[in-house]
Amino acid sequence: MTLPTFVLVGAAKAGTTALYWYLAEHPAVFMSPVKETNYFAYGLTETGGLVYGDPDVHRFPIKSLDQYQQLFEGAGNAAAVGEASPIYLECPQAAGRIRATLPSARIVCTLRQPVERAYSDYLMFLRRRGRRFDPARELTATAAWARPDSRWMQVSRYAR
Repeated sequence: MTLPTFVLVGAAKAGTTALYWYLAEHPAVFMSPVKETNYFAYGLTETGGLVYGDPDVHRFPIKSLDQYQQLFEGAGNAAAVGEASPIYLECPQAAGRIRATLPSARIVCTLRQPVERAYSDYLMFLRRRGRRFDPARELTATAAWARPDSRWMQVSRYAR
């Protein structure tokens, strides 16, 4: 049974996807064919409660340890085996769940300058909703992305 020797986590818009693809191209590295398995962040507790985040937990593809292990069946003799799920950085339970299942795995984290990260994440949010960027509205201290209580700024507070 092969499981990851490292887990790539990180802030959204901090280069995690690029690093995943660079690592996947390396001949000595095997990366999970599913990027963002989110296995250690989402799921249900033994009592049926939500572990973290999205109440629509059933939309995430990897729901059991057996399914998770199957992702790495093609690893062969790879020197390093990994998976990438940026959401683990902001999930309070993820590190403990990773440690319990993968006790010798390394956690590799990508970060980005916090304000630039928040702004880039907000631009992606606008694009996905078909909205245009309006500098007069978006480049003010009261813009949605720049408010201290916004999700974009909360995720950028890495020390919390």
